[in-house]
Amino acid sequence: MNDIRLLLIGAFMAVVAVVALLFGNPIPSTPASEDAVAESAEPERHGGAASEGSEPPIAEMAPPEESVAEEPVIVVEAPDMAEGVPLDDRGAEGAMPEPIIVEEAVEMPAPFEENETHRDVPIFFATNRGLSDDPDFDDPASTFTDDYDVLRYGTGIVSIPREHRMGQLESQGWFASLMFEPDVEKHVILQDLTPWTTEEVMQMLAGELATSDNAILMYVHGFNTSLDKAARRAGQLTYDLAWDGPSFLFSWPSRGRAINYLSDSTMAQRSVPDLKQVLRDLAERDPDRIIVIAHSMGTRIISEAMAEMVAENDPAIEEITTIVLAAPDIDEVVFRNRLFPRFQEATSTHFTLYASAEDSALKASKEANGFRRIGDTTDGVPQLPGIDVIDATGVVSDFFGHTYFGDNTSILSDIYEMVHSGSPVDQRAMLAPVPPEPPSPEAITHWRINLPN
Repeated sequence: MNDIRLLLIGAFMAVVAVVALLFGNPIPSTPASEDAVAESAEPERHGGAASEGSEPPIAEMAPPEESVAEEPVIVVEAPDMAEGVPLDDRGAEGAMPEPIIVEEAVEMPAPFEENETHRDVPIFFATNRGLSDDPDFDDPASTFTDDYDVLRYGTGIVSIPREHRMGQLESQGWFASLMFEPDVEKHVILQDLTPWTTEEVMQMLAGELATSDNAILMYVHGFNTSLDKAARRAGQLTYDLAWDGPSFLFSWPSRGRAINYLSDSTMAQRSVPDLKQVLRDLAERDPDRIIVIAHSMGTRIISEAMAEMVAENDPAIEEITTIVLAAPDIDEVVFRNRLFPRFQEATSTHFTLYASAEDSALKASKEANGFRRIGDTTDGVPQLPGIDVIDATGVVSDFFGHTYFGDNTSILSDIYEMVHSGSPVDQRAMLAPVPPEPPSPEAITHWRINLPN
């Protein structure tokens, strides 16, 4: 019976994913199942959000080609927020430290020159994907497979088109890609992916750290993400965040298909030791800051890695100053009972969690796993003393409302302030405080993204 159920779920996921790709239209809702297994604990939440409805398949997909892009949001100095709740007054014992304050923010990307068709963004990468025996010269990502293998390092180049808009991962549609090559003036393109030895990459990394702000930005992708898409997203984030130092992608062997949720989950678990090794290797270069942005199932990998490193008293955690958990696909009870206590011990690391009540991918994950995810605020916003919890409900995102961390200008602007100026949560322009209802001495304020009028 379980095999039949999984086959039916997989078939449904594939059909809806194809419909979304071809037509970009929402699927009519049907009532959600009420038969989910009861959870072992009912964690404290407050607030609330969207009504329950049908749940499209789990998928991290690019927005439909014809989606309307938001106007870019240029980050300015945050206004005073008299109603904001200072970090030190949140009533949380052992709260995480405030982020490191950087004296000057890096300028936003410079405008394109008249003769520039695109701009090349260099990235480093680490991956435990296997090497291909027959790579396609015209497809850099084909250098690697989606099989699990040993950890390798390398460098890449992602081109950003002159028509790029903040928050857009400009791509060809599936049908157009059958007939035309991508256009460097219109599309974000992975131009190169070259494996090197660990020593060679670490030498190059040390050179970049010496000529920048001595900080590393790392991106860990989620479920249903090919290497090509992961690298392109890493380049887009690097460009949109105007990151002036080394940018690092950790790509684990996701199968890159919506129907492979269970195998991706296994691959993510296998990848925890490899990400730990990458973090140790980066920390040995002695950067002032390592900033990690992880998405969806990728948040499981960084969370498990951090929890183990804290338990092991690994000195590398002293260099990991910021971790962003975007739309985390992590069982809520596991997060609260096993991961969160370890995070509270990581006194040098500041944690931010973005969640939403409109994330259909996480709702589908709840159905597939039987329990709700920490990144889903449908039943209220989780209270996690010492972690900045930001409710992104209502922001414009992809078809499934799951990739808002990279395709919404308000979220990107908030992350920009976080990684450049180090502004605490109560001083960032994109955020507004949401006091608990009903008020109580034990409850804490969470935050929401300021939506355009």
